[in-house]
Amino acid sequence: MSTWVLVLALIVALVALAWARAELRRFSVSRRLVSQQEFYASLNRLGFQSLEEYLKSELWRETKRRYRSSDYPQRCLICGSSEIDLHHRSYARLGEEELFDLVPLCHPHHDQLHELLDPNPKLCVKDTHDYLVFLRMDENGPDTQSHRDRQRQLEFLREDAVGPVTSSEVPRAPADDPAFFRGDGHDTDTPAVIKPKRSQAGKRWSPEDDATLLRDFDQGIPIEQLAERLHRGVMAVKVRLFKLGRLSLGDMDSHGPARPLS
Repeated sequence: MSTWVLVLALIVALVALAWARAELRRFSVSRRLVSQQEFYASLNRLGFQSLEEYLKSELWRETKRRYRSSDYPQRCLICGSSEIDLHHRSYARLGEEELFDLVPLCHPHHDQLHELLDPNPKLCVKDTHDYLVFLRMDENGPDTQSHRDRQRQLEFLREDAVGPVTSSEVPRAPADDPAFFRGDGHDTDTPAVIKPKRSQAGKRWSPEDDATLLRDFDQGIPIEQLAERLHRGVMAVKVRLFKLGRLSLGDMDSHGPARPLS
């Protein structure tokens, strides 16, 4: 009996060691390397030799047509330009993209986003929307080091990773109110309208959520009303505004109306 116990213990130890090594390898590679591995695996599976070949293919053109005919945002999420690239949140479904895999960005901001995301080994797909909002707050060129310092200070407020974004986690722009950005004919003096929907408690914030939150908060809408519009808790809205640099720690504890940081 003791021999079998030792054998079983050895097997468990080997499995645990293999798992630990796999986790170590996973966290020791950069986001760029992971993306490249996904990218080339998908390209090879589809029979393409390069990204340029894929981007000229009917497969990609059909994906762009599907996106263009959808009610997803059709302007750069940072500056509102109508001349857009489609940024991939992940290359894992290259050639079989879901529309929620794609983020509309103008070419300069698409490049700038990759300059921020690619060199950071601990970043993953879920960080994309945080960086989009950061770029919106500083379109003249963000200080990436100060942002990394700020991210470390706010680590205790970061949501837990819950896997790939799903279609239910990426709200689409309402068909009768597709504009989220200036310069698109939307009345900038009118808060963005959000249709009634299910509670968003526990859901990750999308770029569209952040854009709407910042827009309405900067127009002086009370936090309680913002929480009701976004179907989230008051504290969740305060935490998000703190992460976006709009509130101070003092505002987090206050029960009265918060004022934007000057």
